[in-house]
Amino acid sequence: LTGNTPHLANIYGYQISASLFRNDFENKLRVFFPVGVPVAFYDNIVSAKLSGVENQWRLFLLRKKVTLEFGLSLYAISEKAAFPFKSDKKFTSTLMIDHAGYSMQLHWFKEGEQVGWIRQVSGEFSEAILPQYSNLDFHFSKTVSWKRMKFFVNASGRNLLNRDVVLQGLALRDRRFYLTVGAKL
Repeated sequence: LTGNTPHLANIYGYQISASLFRNDFENKLRVFFPVGVPVAFYDNIVSAKLSGVENQWRLFLLRKKVTLEFGLSLYAISEKAAFPFKSDKKFTSTLMIDHAGYSMQLHWFKEGEQVGWIRQVSGEFSEAILPQYSNLDFHFSKTVSWKRMKFFVNASGRNLLNRDVVLQGLALRDRRFYLTVGAKL
């Protein structure tokens, strides 16, 4: 559902979307990590189902140079071991600014509890439960055109808020920084 708002000076329009889905899996592979080993191993689950609804609301401001976005996702997970560390709910809020070749995105999110399986040194599985979680991502990019070429630089910071949750051997919820430079013809 989209709409324009010509009678409002600074609000350009809006967009509302929803997706309802159901996926059925047979012999679904699940990944697990032995403690202290950064190598993934796989096992299978005979039957698993994942269904849910994903909603998104966008508000376009200042001729679409500024976008506010809110999202809510709710999932029904039949077998959490089949979808390791998949949260059953997620709320997102994003501010996007796009003007004169500059692009900036500030993305806040909150996820529900996450459950995963870890294989112990003894070979047995144990369940790892991560509590609900919220954090902040920041992305910035600049594009420059020169003759027939386009140059771009992207800088990103993921999970910028300091959190003390660490799961040995897994890169979950860790702070990351990226810098990408490129050219296009």
